[in-house]
Amino acid sequence: MGRYKYTSDERVAVLHEMGSSNYGLRVSHLQPEDSAIYECRVNTEPQQVAKVKLVVIGEN
Repeated sequence: MGRYKYTSDERVAVLHEMGSSNYGLRVSHLQPEDSAIYECRVNTEPQQVAKVKLVVIGEN
C-alpha cells in the first residue's frame, strides 16, 4: 500500500521514485520457494488489483 509492504521478509522492498506514479517490487536472493502470485492493490473505488505470477527456477 503506497510504499508500505505487508511482509516481515527483509528481502522484499517496494521501489518508488519521487513524483512517479509507478511502483516496483524487489525480492532479493530469490529461491524457488518464492514462486507465487504477487499482488498489488490500489484502494480506489472500485479497487484496482494487479497480479503477477513469478516462477523461480533453481540451478541444477
